[in-house]
Amino acid sequence: MGDEVDSDPAVRTRLAPLREHGLVVDLLEPGVALDLFQDLRQRFFEPAFEAAHTLDAGDESRDEIITWLRGLPISPELRVIVCWPHYRAAVRLRFGDVARHYDDLWYPSADDVWITDERTSWLLQLDHEERLAFWSRPLLRSV
Repeated sequence: MGDEVDSDPAVRTRLAPLREHGLVVDLLEPGVALDLFQDLRQRFFEPAFEAAHTLDAGDESRDEIITWLRGLPISPELRVIVCWPHYRAAVRLRFGDVARHYDDLWYPSADDVWITDERTSWLLQLDHEERLAFWSRPLLRSV
């Protein structure tokens, strides 16, 4: 991942522990990441609908948060995209690794982290106010 040298130091700080564990982490090209952020905003934040699963993580233990993440309808083997919109950076890694190492990827008071699949058919948001929310793409309804 030679491009990582050009990424934000905050992102490198979040990825270093994962690398130390020998996890495969692929950095997305900046242009691809920006297109993804715009797509996710349009799909999940501009329409008004509620998240399917939520958790107020402020009073939860690390193990409880991992259990909640593992309970989502996402295969641990699925390679997902982890995004830091503030840093305009995104990486790919397995969801099982995201769940196990979420606290290396997300600094609650500083970060909003978005996690999705390649088709952007769902979104998992870990926000700076320690709220976790999982959305499935809303179905289009004819009126």
